[in-house]
Amino acid sequence: MPISDHHKRWLTAIVLLPLVIWIIGWADMLFLTVLLSLFSAIGMYEIYKIFGLNPSDIRSIAAICFGSIMLVASSIYNISPGGLAVIFLSGIFLLLLFTDRSSPMVNKKAPLLIMGLIYIPFMLSHALRIMEFDHGRMWLFYILLLTFATDVGAFYTGRTLGGPKLFPQVSPAKTWSGAIGGLLLSCLVSVFIGGMLIEDLSTQRLIIFGAVIPIIAMFGDLFESMFKRSGNIKDASNILPGHGGVMDRFDSILFTIPVMYYLITRGF
Repeated sequence: MPISDHHKRWLTAIVLLPLVIWIIGWADMLFLTVLLSLFSAIGMYEIYKIFGLNPSDIRSIAAICFGSIMLVASSIYNISPGGLAVIFLSGIFLLLLFTDRSSPMVNKKAPLLIMGLIYIPFMLSHALRIMEFDHGRMWLFYILLLTFATDVGAFYTGRTLGGPKLFPQVSPAKTWSGAIGGLLLSCLVSVFIGGMLIEDLSTQRLIIFGAVIPIIAMFGDLFESMFKRSGNIKDASNILPGHGGVMDRFDSILFTIPVMYYLITRGF
């Protein structure tokens, strides 16, 4: 009897969960940095395919390598997101400088190459900075936990209740009931589990974070869905059985981690 995509989804999650817990809880920064760089390279490869670019093109390869190298450098030299943004802009300038701008196709591709650099490695760099906070590992685990709770709550609530579509022109499967279910589960997980992970968080902050993360997570999910919809693509790849590609599973995290970084650093 063949395994359904839904069961594959859970099997993949069960296999990956202990690994994720070990990486966040005990792996050293070098290992985490290398892993994020690999994640960045795979994600950029997938997103460039979604954009309609050739990931094997020399410019795509250069952008992918540059993104991974900058993630490693930001960890080794403790570069802040602001400083990293300046370096990324400099790299983008060099990428454009050595691009044959006489070609109309190259002119169309350049903004997409740039967007891939900002969308994935720059956003991911905030995870490395969060790890340096007091209780940084717990903060990162907390963010991932709420992001995944949002996904689970939205999936099962929307599947059970159905109802009006959230943004049918972007993602026909998502419903308002699913969005509310994801938000409620995130708030519950934040209050009952978040307080155990980060003990000095007040109940008010736990509720606020529990409400903010699902909104940002759903935005990140819709953001990638918009590109897949325009390219008539269902999944970024099939690297994760039942989930699709790296970008299909972690698209929301690319937004929730930076947003939480800035909320925490601003003392929210």
